[in-house]
Amino acid sequence: MSVRSLDAQPTGAILSHPRYEAGEVLGAGTQGVVLRVVDREAPARMLVAKVWRARAQDEHALAGEFALLARLRIRGLVRAHDMGQDERTGAPFLVEDFADGPEAAAWVGRVQGSKASARLLAVMADVAAALAGLHDAGFAHGDLKPAHVRVVEHGDARRTQAMVLDLGAAVSCARSADAVGAFTPAYAAPEVRAGGRTTGAADLYGLGALAWAIASGRPPPDAGARPRLRELAPWVQPALADVIEALLAEHPQDRPPDALDVLGRLGVAGCEGGMAAPWAPPPIGRERELEALLGSSRSGVRYVVGPPGVGKSHVLHELVTRALLSGRGARLVVFPSDTHLAARLVTYLRGMDHAWPFAQDSRRRGVLLALDNLQAAPRDLVEALDAWRCRPKEGTRPEIVAGTRDAPDGAETIAFGPLAGDAFAALCRALGIEDPAAIVEAARASEGNPGWLAASQGRVPLTRDTVLERVRGLSHAATGSLATIALCGGTAPEGLCDRKAIAELLQASLVTRRLREGASSYALTAPALANEVAAALVTFEVADGAAEWLLAAADSDAPTLLAVAQGPVAPARREELLERAGARARAQGLRSEEMDALFALAADPARRSAALLCRLERLTRDAGSTATHPQVLTWLDEAAEKDAAVRPLALRRRAERAAREGDADAARALASRARDSARAIDDPVGEALSIATTGTIALWRADWAQAEFHLADARARLASLDVADKEEIARVDHNSGVVALYRGRVDEAIDAFERAIVRKRALGDRSGLRSCLLNLGLALAKAGAHEDAERALDEAIALARSLGQQAGRAWCLAARADVEVRRRRPAEAERWIAEAEALADSAPSVVRADLLLLRAQVALLEGDGRRALEALGRIE
Repeated sequence: MSVRSLDAQPTGAILSHPRYEAGEVLGAGTQGVVLRVVDREAPARMLVAKVWRARAQDEHALAGEFALLARLRIRGLVRAHDMGQDERTGAPFLVEDFADGPEAAAWVGRVQGSKASARLLAVMADVAAALAGLHDAGFAHGDLKPAHVRVVEHGDARRTQAMVLDLGAAVSCARSADAVGAFTPAYAAPEVRAGGRTTGAADLYGLGALAWAIASGRPPPDAGARPRLRELAPWVQPALADVIEALLAEHPQDRPPDALDVLGRLGVAGCEGGMAAPWAPPPIGRERELEALLGSSRSGVRYVVGPPGVGKSHVLHELVTRALLSGRGARLVVFPSDTHLAARLVTYLRGMDHAWPFAQDSRRRGVLLALDNLQAAPRDLVEALDAWRCRPKEGTRPEIVAGTRDAPDGAETIAFGPLAGDAFAALCRALGIEDPAAIVEAARASEGNPGWLAASQGRVPLTRDTVLERVRGLSHAATGSLATIALCGGTAPEGLCDRKAIAELLQASLVTRRLREGASSYALTAPALANEVAAALVTFEVADGAAEWLLAAADSDAPTLLAVAQGPVAPARREELLERAGARARAQGLRSEEMDALFALAADPARRSAALLCRLERLTRDAGSTATHPQVLTWLDEAAEKDAAVRPLALRRRAERAAREGDADAARALASRARDSARAIDDPVGEALSIATTGTIALWRADWAQAEFHLADARARLASLDVADKEEIARVDHNSGVVALYRGRVDEAIDAFERAIVRKRALGDRSGLRSCLLNLGLALAKAGAHEDAERALDEAIALARSLGQQAGRAWCLAARADVEVRRRRPAEAERWIAEAEALADSAPSVVRADLLLLRAQVALLEGDGRRALEALGRIE
């Protein structure tokens, strides 16, 4: 029956069933027809049905497939709801969710250029994530093509989800070797067209084929006649085109090994697929992920991401155990209980090798460091790790695996989601659930979350409701101790807890005892729930009691003091806690915690002393924290009206703000006032820094002579002074390097940038470090040190991406293209230019002009003068 004749029939003639009312026909093919249906028992559901032609499929095989498919809860994959038979013809049909949105090709085609490339990447990432879950559950889709991917918009176009349709095409990978299933030849893998079975590798080819079709408007030709994708669709970013072409490799072994690898190549931080390995635990069905983590990584840093209860902590503990058994050095750090190690780790990650906190691993080569519950670590450590993984990998560096809820953009990740199939059943049996019906019910109730399953068996409490249910049977003292531990951030010193109450909590599996360096503490079994448990249980009595004990103790750490001060119930001595937290954080080198404490104190105008504001301004500047800095500057301006000691700093910052806004005259006047104010209070450091500000203002105006004069004067003065503010020195070095670079003194510029980079690394200023690396790369390229320039710029690109600095990333990509032009490698240069052009909407006009100049240079390298003139003619 042709598509036209099917469309001409009344829908009731296509499907007749007492529960489902046939609606609009959406499409038809050789195996059957797809139409909208209404579930008379639940009319609000949006559903479709795929009706097979009579005898087009083995009905018993279809029923078995549906029983497995119906269990799946995979983000990005439509859910199968029912399997039935037409009451007139007996033809089988499958009912699944209806994805109300445009086909992927139409959605991508609504925009152009870099926006279209970004949309294509988003579609591929969503489909790859869905395939990861489908494949781990033991299925292959078998018929990926543009018509089987729709994009659903949630509220607005900024929140979208690509949905993979037509589960009727899916086949179980466990079926016999002749299980080919349905496929569309134009999008099917070569081995499937040749009669081979449908596999996950064939699905990856299908992903590449649908992406090629979205980009070019037609299915991919055979490999021998296939041009480069960017010849047909130059708007596709080169890195994305590389992934698509790798997926379309003729031989399955030449394609990416699995969908998770595709996500890594796409630079996607995480996904919510099934991720269920088909092996039995331990550790709770994650053997494949565990083996991957035991191997080496591209960057030396990997993130294990996923929601609470999916087994991240379990895997990290098992990972360290197996590494130690194999003779490899391995260390496990768990937050928040190991926060005392954070400061040394931060210092090490910022480039100070002597700060490595494990003396027995002096060489560190091959050592595995696992960081569990990273989201509970001090922010300084999270940011230092992110900056460290952006650096080029060195052979002497340890391998780091961090368990957390989310990973930075562009990071190498392994995402954990719900367990499914054999892996979930094996976990059930390990927990004593043997009955098949009970396993099915557990899978339904838990939605594959292993933490929920363990909690339901009384092993661990991983949900707020589970914790509060157990609290109902506890004594008042035990409830108070649990609230105290939660208030302290999830871990509390032994002396803060009632001993008899702790015995109850241990028996109820609500807390665990930890011994670190001779000190004992108690931690929630589920530390991620600390805030929720505290909000539900903490009283004024609990908050005041915890505050009194911590203030009396000599060794209370900053995170615990801060957690109690900022808890759901404010203790009477809150300001004392904040002051102590700030002082302890400064002593421990935890600048983010110190900044939080000082911000909380500064919320009270009466506490905004000159010392507090100057320290807070320096902290936010050192951290590159532009979001909070404007508020500090406002407070500084207010304080400067009353306190002459604050005035030079406040005026310098106002001068810089005026220069950024383009008011050079006002900026110079403010810098002059800052110098006069510093001289009036006999502040030689403030006077030298005011001169440096004058030089910076000249630099922004491209007045190189004046910039050099003032910056040299400032450097000479500062050389004989004790300057506590290292960021100011780094800024002077960086700006002096920029002047030297633009005046042709390249070696001097390189020295200045390298000095600034050392200080920026030590401070943890990732944004400032990115700027220094960019300019160092430019200077090294001019000096002919192309490999060194490449390393500096690659780190700058990674930092810009992690920080979400699209404009900064475009600058760095353009500089990377310049390196390839200097190497006289036009093809490589064109690739970096295209990557930068994909960010053109975020790039400053000067970067867009640079890219056109680079295109002209590429054309000249290729001997095409006409194309070079065309590129130059497009510059505004």
